[in-house]
Amino acid sequence: MKLTMDGTDHYVYAVATCGMSDGNFGSQAVNTMKNSGLDLDSRYRKGAIRLPQRKKGIFLPDHFDQDKEEELAKAYEQSRKTVNFTVNDLCVGCGICARQCPAHAIKIKNKRPEWIKEQCILCLGCVHKCPKNAIAYTEDTIGHGQYTNPNIEIIK
Repeated sequence: MKLTMDGTDHYVYAVATCGMSDGNFGSQAVNTMKNSGLDLDSRYRKGAIRLPQRKKGIFLPDHFDQDKEEELAKAYEQSRKTVNFTVNDLCVGCGICARQCPAHAIKIKNKRPEWIKEQCILCLGCVHKCPKNAIAYTEDTIGHGQYTNPNIEIIK
């Protein structure tokens, strides 16, 4: 991400919506902003339905402190397993999952997606963007439904 801003009076915040869990959203948001030369003033998760208050360090009640977030991020890195992805017979090999993957962690082989563990960030975008709902991550996501932001165009 490349951000450019004029002036100095910025209030920078991140909002994450999520399906079943929010993973290590906070750490990723902080690192993304730092890489863009900005400090993140606030983070909001799960149902941030009101506009953020312009106060630094305001978090929704389900926020984890920095130590806990780092502990969860470490556990996430150790536990993520791309082997948990499954593809059922509804898959038509269209490749949308691979083209939409922000980490470029999916390759299509023999008209089926294969995940590259070292690159996969488990965003589950492939699960949500599959037009045939053919991809699942563990049994918990089979038939779980899909979410796509109506303001984001899917590259076909």
